[in-house]
Amino acid sequence: MTSELTVAIHAAVYLAHKNAPQSSDELAVNICTHPVRVRKIMAALCRAGIAVSQEGSEGGYRLCRSPQAITLRQIAEALNVALVESKWQSGDPEMSCLVASGMAREMDKIYRSLNEQCLESLDRLTLWDLLQDLFISQPENIIMKKRRNSFMKTYDNLIIGFGKGGKTLAASLAKAGQRTALIEKSPLMYGGTCINVACLPTKSLENSARQSAIQGGDDAARQQHFRQAIEEKRRLTAMLRKKNYDKLAAAGVEIIDGEASFADDHHVRVQMKEGEELLEARRIFINTGAKPFVPDIPGLSQSQRVYLSESLMELQTLPQRLVILGGGYIGLEFASMFANFGSQVTILQPNQRFLPREDLEIADAVEASLARRGVQLMRNTALVEVRDEATETVLSLKQNEAEAELRCDALLVATGRRPQLDNLHPEAAGIALTSRGAIAVDEQLKTSVDHIWAMGDVTGGLQFTYISLDDSRIVRDALNSGPRTTANRGAVPYSVFIDPPFSRVGLSEEEARQAGYAVKIAKIPAAAIPKAQVLRKTDGLLKAVIDAKTDQILGAHFFCEESHEMINLIKLAMDANLPYTVLRDNIYTHPTMSEGLNDLFAAGVNV
Repeated sequence: MTSELTVAIHAAVYLAHKNAPQSSDELAVNICTHPVRVRKIMAALCRAGIAVSQEGSEGGYRLCRSPQAITLRQIAEALNVALVESKWQSGDPEMSCLVASGMAREMDKIYRSLNEQCLESLDRLTLWDLLQDLFISQPENIIMKKRRNSFMKTYDNLIIGFGKGGKTLAASLAKAGQRTALIEKSPLMYGGTCINVACLPTKSLENSARQSAIQGGDDAARQQHFRQAIEEKRRLTAMLRKKNYDKLAAAGVEIIDGEASFADDHHVRVQMKEGEELLEARRIFINTGAKPFVPDIPGLSQSQRVYLSESLMELQTLPQRLVILGGGYIGLEFASMFANFGSQVTILQPNQRFLPREDLEIADAVEASLARRGVQLMRNTALVEVRDEATETVLSLKQNEAEAELRCDALLVATGRRPQLDNLHPEAAGIALTSRGAIAVDEQLKTSVDHIWAMGDVTGGLQFTYISLDDSRIVRDALNSGPRTTANRGAVPYSVFIDPPFSRVGLSEEEARQAGYAVKIAKIPAAAIPKAQVLRKTDGLLKAVIDAKTDQILGAHFFCEESHEMINLIKLAMDANLPYTVLRDNIYTHPTMSEGLNDLFAAGVNV
């Protein structure tokens, strides 16, 4: 090999190792040669598109491509030098001797062949191969071993998942001047689960379903209402996706479309349409959310009429008979929604008690309200098999140990959601999981790896968008030595958007008594509130659980119109340690549902 090629390869390896512009003087010192010689050789590499020269005080030479993409053959061809040659030839074509006259030609052929064999050998070697031999194979060089690729993109912060926590934190960090990238598997999920397939599209459909119930009409009219509702839902989600993307882009966040997987604790592989890329980050944040859990039931995965919540919201035809597998909150929202659209709805639940986590009186009121709208609840019922027929799907059931059969046009699987870790490979980064398969975190949402955090549903906690948002605040505080933790976020309210919605914060009556509290119970029917009469929404019950010794509110359970707005007042009072009498004696505008708190807390009695 020529000395020029040796210098060129040496220079290229040094540039790859340093991953920053280097002057000809710096290269010459490292290579032990003259800067003029370096400049001549680097000019050839620049012409070949292997390197580039930057002007200015911080200028110099740098490589244009990743070390994996630069072969030694490319460097040799850039220099246009022969690897095997001889300056002396014994042959003379003017001599009559065939041997003497032909040897020059024969030796040239041999040299060309040897030269091509050398190039083929060099074609199998990249700069990355040399870096591995020089650095990564040496156990003492930890920095190089971790970097793996000195030409990969590097970030201060890498966020995996476009959910509420991830996008909020990304914008905050980018605005602070930190180089931040956010990876999202699908452009259809910009903004996260809530915006695209959960909270907001379901609330859009729930509102449209209420309007459909008010408008009434025959089957054709209801089908038309349903199609219009689906189109409005699509318009809403598309608009929100764009707004979320634009907001992050404007904040300076780099948005990367692709599926992420950990290579190690500082590196993430991203599988994109264009191929795979390896990214490096000082800190990494996981916000991949949750995915629907689908039980292993014969025929369930093969049926053409089985849906998850997101796919059911894409139907073009309103199913006449909808069966919902699972009596949890997601199933209830869809049951209420599709009943208002006009479907015959049946809920299959495995237990005897309806809404077992809720206050018994509230659960009974919810069940009665659903029954009045035609929703059928089948208790102690297991789905055994699913079988498609030409025009309908047959469900084989076991109810109270007796076999039964149910026919439907659509089956919604609403059996809960699990942390979304598919293909992420957290184990490659040394990230510990809980026994239930969630990312294990401490009170500041740090994982078992010091520079990696997790937020939202992937941690296995409460699956609410506002929890993911609060998680971003906790992580931001953790990065700035702030006081926020999961232990001091206060009471967490939630709402289930059926018609009317029910909302809760704190303890149920049963839970309070089991905890040893002496309690006072306050309750009124929703019909007692004038605004409920104005809205013609008189179904429901309001109930509060009060500590009889301190007058502190222990819990509140509102099954009434606008309960999702009212419950936030209760959370605020509980977090501020206000006695219930403050809400009892507060002045509210009239007529509103909130003024019902005057009467509710005036109804407190010792029990």
